[in-house]
Amino acid sequence: MKQWLLLAALCSAPAFALTPCPNDARDYERAIVDAADEAVPALWRLDIEVFSTVVPEKVARVSDGRLYVIQFRSPLWRDGTAARGALPKKGVVVSLADVPKELTARLVGVVSKAVKTPGEREREGLLDGDTFRFDVPSVGCAQTMAPLPTSADGRLAELFDLIWKRTHASGAREVREAQQALADWLDAMELRYPR
Repeated sequence: MKQWLLLAALCSAPAFALTPCPNDARDYERAIVDAADEAVPALWRLDIEVFSTVVPEKVARVSDGRLYVIQFRSPLWRDGTAARGALPKKGVVVSLADVPKELTARLVGVVSKAVKTPGEREREGLLDGDTFRFDVPSVGCAQTMAPLPTSADGRLAELFDLIWKRTHASGAREVREAQQALADWLDAMELRYPR
């Protein structure tokens, strides 16, 4: 039943409203990716970078068969400027989970299609909240600012929370439920973006 409600909501939602990332990444965005690269040097296929006005930045990283969440203990953005250089190891917490390679390939596929088809912002005026950047090296980068949870780009941003839950799951039941939530999300999203 829950899957049908999610499916109905996704099918009735407007198209994604991701906007292309600026071509000239600011020092701030580069500092986030550089610090994430230092914390997790594995070859990655998808990054979801979350920039918040309230809490330190965080990154969900997808590689073949593995999910990572990189959380910074303190913000890289301080007093209107980006911190220079990588954070010390103690300033970063990394959580990871091994998952089937097919699952990570599907995640990259859905986000790649969303990044390739950016649109106009769904609404204007919300400048406070989280900004989500979806970076797929083989395709490009797109972002959304303060997405409403019920919007199409809000549903795409939900992927960060699902990856976080999977990387932080402990115990067989919690792991199974978190992985099933990812699979359910993928099933619904692939209807919008077929393979």
